[in-house]
Amino acid sequence: MKISNLLLTAITAALLMTGSARAEEQPGPVLKSEMSAGERLIRKMASPNVQVTKQFDAPLGLTGYVVTNGAKSSIIYTDKNGSHMVVGMIMDAQGNNLSKEHSDKYLPKPDISGILGQAKQAAWVEEGYGGGLVYVLADPNCGFCKKLFVSLREPIQNGHLRVRWIMTGFLADDSSAKAAEIMSAKDDKKRLAGILSKYMSGPAVHLKPGEKVSGNIAAEGLKESMDKNQKFMEANGISGTPFVIYKTKEGEIKAIPGMPQGPAMAEMIRVAGAAE
Repeated sequence: MKISNLLLTAITAALLMTGSARAEEQPGPVLKSEMSAGERLIRKMASPNVQVTKQFDAPLGLTGYVVTNGAKSSIIYTDKNGSHMVVGMIMDAQGNNLSKEHSDKYLPKPDISGILGQAKQAAWVEEGYGGGLVYVLADPNCGFCKKLFVSLREPIQNGHLRVRWIMTGFLADDSSAKAAEIMSAKDDKKRLAGILSKYMSGPAVHLKPGEKVSGNIAAEGLKESMDKNQKFMEANGISGTPFVIYKTKEGEIKAIPGMPQGPAMAEMIRVAGAAE
């Protein structure tokens, strides 16, 4: 099959954009009672225990399925014959994330009423001195986290935004050590700026075997902080980074999986409230 104006980017984390199965479902095509070839493939490749609740037509002649596993829902695509499965994003040549559009339309809306309070109780380090307040869950080895970090330099430095980084470490063997080093600089703004720049502003800088990070991580109780952030991530069904949380000036809570781009980024900077 020739792919003309579309890019397929396979990602192993299918649950990047998850929804709560307890929340109100969004309208969409309902799966027929007869099991399709695509559903049979999903049950074979993923798990026989998953529930396929909806299906819809997707680009490239694919069929999209809403797949629920416990409290989490995600989008998975197959071809019509059920011989190939796509787990991840479909993007067009203009960079539009079509999978996100499908998720927004078909996945159950998550209950995010308590997520901001949980973010406040997580372990974080803060940048900035004015403007709205945003929480960002990030892994030091996450490419989009790095892009988000760079894109936030100007609004932070201009006093238009404060960012509280909730660091986690799961993408690489040295992610936890890097995240802990960042967390160890919570009370030293100058040191924090240097460590963040070291790990978040460019290509991955991996620790060498046996290399230790700065600061006494054990003595500073950072393992407890890292465990707390991991539990925050798991409790809210967050399976990927970055994940952005903020409250608007009007009091609406926003939770954004992935990196806000274009209008979403501009809106975040403009409407994020400064309340603690």
